Amino acid sequence: MKIRQGFVSNSSSSSFCIVGIGIDYEEHDEILKLLKIKDISALSDYSTDYDFISVYSSNCEYGLIGYDMTDMKDDDTVKKIKDMCWNKLQELKLDKLYDYEDISVINETL
Repeated sequence: MKIRQGFVSNSSSSSFCIVGIGIDYEEHDEILKLLKIKDISALSDYSTDYDFISVYSSNCEYGLIGYDMTDMKDDDTVKKIKDMCWNKLQELKLDKLYDYEDISVINETL
């Protein structure tokens, strides 16, 4: 699995299209506590054929975690990727913070 973790400066931006959840800074801290990790890049220990990504704005006030839609295969559906994301959130015990309905297609510029 690859983790794409990036910070965006004021002079540029990056666009992401994922199936996942948007998180704020306070949720970020809760995620780190639940996973007992110090840095979100430690998510790279959770391997998959798809990219489970984590990206944050330059001030870390808002972020996204989920599956990169550019990795979708021709026969994949959004529901399949959403189910994969939910399974991953459950595996990581993040279902304590989120519900299945919280997962959506997010097209965001950070």
